[in-house]
Amino acid sequence: MAGYSASAPSKSFAALYAAATGKQFVNVAVSGAMVQDQTSAIYARPLSVGDSAAIFLGTNDDRMYNNDPVKQTLFIDGYRALVVYQAAARKDARTAARLNGDWYDNIYSGHGLGIAATQAGSKVQFSFTGDVLYLGMIRQAGNDGRFTVSENGTVKGAYSLGGSGQTFFQQGTSLDYGPKCIRVAGFGAGSHTVVLEVLSNRVYFDWWADTTKAASVLVGNIPKARPDANGNYQSGGSESSVLANNAAIVQMVSQLKADGLNVSLWDVCSRLTLADMDTGAGYHPIDSGHQKMLEAATGIPQTPQYTYTLAQIYQRSDGLFFVGDGPNKKKLLVEN
Repeated sequence: MAGYSASAPSKSFAALYAAATGKQFVNVAVSGAMVQDQTSAIYARPLSVGDSAAIFLGTNDDRMYNNDPVKQTLFIDGYRALVVYQAAARKDARTAARLNGDWYDNIYSGHGLGIAATQAGSKVQFSFTGDVLYLGMIRQAGNDGRFTVSENGTVKGAYSLGGSGQTFFQQGTSLDYGPKCIRVAGFGAGSHTVVLEVLSNRVYFDWWADTTKAASVLVGNIPKARPDANGNYQSGGSESSVLANNAAIVQMVSQLKADGLNVSLWDVCSRLTLADMDTGAGYHPIDSGHQKMLEAATGIPQTPQYTYTLAQIYQRSDGLFFVGDGPNKKKLLVEN
């Protein structure tokens, strides 16, 4: 939501939304940022019940990752982490009980939270309520950290951070890591105490959450990708990659909503046409696009912004009025 192609800051979605809703709106968007670039900014602003967030990411991830299905998974895993972090009442992994192993405070991630361990058999224990558990982890290029989650000695699942052999964070940044949210379901109602145990490599554990609600979150999908006159996408990505990523966003939002979190799809893509996108990069909404983004977020059609030019008005011999020049005059209806 950096508003890159809006004609003026006042025409960008952030300004329009603040004016339309009267809400205090803190916009942390940065032009060119991908999911991993925005993680620290979002994690630094944990929200609570009564707060609202609009998370609109994916444009740069789409154009950098294109139709690579592995990298599209990296995007949606990271996007899920940022949404759940604001929509659920999360807890810092540093508050978990360290049962054994070489756990240490992870001060290097830039997120300002979490722990990590490399020794196989390292365990932490923590509690939550309800059927679903969310684990906020870090996926790092070249590190395929593996771990299990157990309850009462029964393994509920074995998981991988999935960074082995990957070089996937590309947007002109030195970051080689990003967020990953793992959803573990099937615990049943009531309170649960679980143990996370390292199997191999380095495991980064930032936070955990259940379905206890925090903020209400609007989750944006990716706008249109506009090709140039030759059918090429100058900045990468394509309409097909946009559609694939947006389908994953719809599935993610539907699942989190079914879990009970207060999340809603902010469907900007279906509101926009190619005419609402810039003719340069092809990924940035122009003023009309920002107006439609506001309509998608609020559900309220906005008053069109009309401009006026001088025109000639003529009265025909029968008393009717017409506007325009030449043979294409149009009848002017005069209302009392």
